[in-house]
Amino acid sequence: MKNLLKSNVFAFVLIVIIQMVYKMIFLDYWGFWHDEAFSLYYSQQHWGHLKHISEWDINPPLYYYFLWIWQHLFGIGEYAIRFSSVLFSALSAGMLYILCVKNFNYATGLIAVLFFTVCNDMYFYAHEARPYTLIMFLVLCSSYFFLNMLNKPGWVNAFILGVLNFGLIYTHYVCGIIIAVQIGVALIYFNKALLKFISIALGITVLIAVLRFTKKTIALVLHNEKSSFWIEKPTFHDLTDTLYSFFNGQDLFYIFLFAALIPLIIMVRAKTWKPVWAANKMNLTYVLFSGAGALLICFLVSLFMPLFVRRYLLFTGPFIFIVIAHLISMADKSISPPLLAIVGLFMIFSVMRINFHTPKSMDYRGAVYLVKALQKNNTPVLVETPDVGALFSYYYDRSIFTDYGNIEGRLKDKGIYMVANANDAKAVDLGKYNRIVLTQTFEDVNPGDKELLKYISVNYPQKVTTRFYRGITINVYSK
Repeated sequence: MKNLLKSNVFAFVLIVIIQMVYKMIFLDYWGFWHDEAFSLYYSQQHWGHLKHISEWDINPPLYYYFLWIWQHLFGIGEYAIRFSSVLFSALSAGMLYILCVKNFNYATGLIAVLFFTVCNDMYFYAHEARPYTLIMFLVLCSSYFFLNMLNKPGWVNAFILGVLNFGLIYTHYVCGIIIAVQIGVALIYFNKALLKFISIALGITVLIAVLRFTKKTIALVLHNEKSSFWIEKPTFHDLTDTLYSFFNGQDLFYIFLFAALIPLIIMVRAKTWKPVWAANKMNLTYVLFSGAGALLICFLVSLFMPLFVRRYLLFTGPFIFIVIAHLISMADKSISPPLLAIVGLFMIFSVMRINFHTPKSMDYRGAVYLVKALQKNNTPVLVETPDVGALFSYYYDRSIFTDYGNIEGRLKDKGIYMVANANDAKAVDLGKYNRIVLTQTFEDVNPGDKELLKYISVNYPQKVTTRFYRGITINVYSK
């Protein structure tokens, strides 16, 4: 029993349970926003059609496959769906600890998990029904088996690594950078056995990808036919802001960085850093390139092809935590107690900066109550734009939301119309009404917004506007 309590398995399970309990707080405080409803909506279609999402969407379909299974087991409630992200976040924390203990030391694992726990971004995306915590878990699992491969190349590690790396790119294309890092590190520390098994792992990944991705998807990726118009080229501020966000602010980042540099400076002065580096050089090289290195690489690539989005790069955070945690763990016994006390104190400050309510960018759960109240006397409702149809229907009537492929038709039966421009509004017979309701979301990026408003205001000159609900404008037009 004592051996079990001291084992890494027990520590893993304990960390996962604590993380789940901790991150269940206020899980459904806010309703779904657009991207969450989008994920849930498209995961409702027939299992055999899910892979075709990646033919037009910017994301491959693994998360939709998972969500299809999850919702059939636990339903489509906000709490149930978001709990899957909590689960993967908790598993990531456990995996982070195991990776650190296996390849560095216990202190590194403990400190890294504490950084993970007090990070606002890690908490926020544990409350987001999107694939980001799944990505992070897969990246950490892939890294665990890759580091195993560095130390002991073999068939089992190669096979598991190949499958996991396919899972990465089948969840999000940006994760391919981890595969590139693994290949780069393998080349830096070149030996025939390592290169052989890395090649086998890569071959497995490519083989499964060829079998699972459709021809249209492969063409889309290779030719970049679909650009993400909303992603802008990043500035240096975007890069630094992403780095600071992992520590809940620029000031705390520099405090933790300074705490990590103190042991390094002492080791350099005492000329004891070389043995430490030699003992962990492959592992440290990997985590450096997978964390800060991956951020920098994505930033540089995004100067030519936009892909630098903070949430896409959430998986780099744990590796940055590992580097700082490992440096702190190397502190001499004479300075270790006060240094750890300082780090602990500022971790408390980090917790105070976590927004446990995890506010979303829009509040359709609240807005739909007002829309229903304004629908008196069969007042028609125009919803800008069609992309919001799934989210609107989720809170208007879940039976409509679950009627995959017929949402727009059933909303029309309720006097609700999806419009993106003036032509869409003209297709609705508005002349017989003295009043209409228009809800707006994403109007700033909708090219047809100005023409739509101009068309409506010609026939309905009186307007009352409310922006009480986050991210949503509700206009009541009357003659």
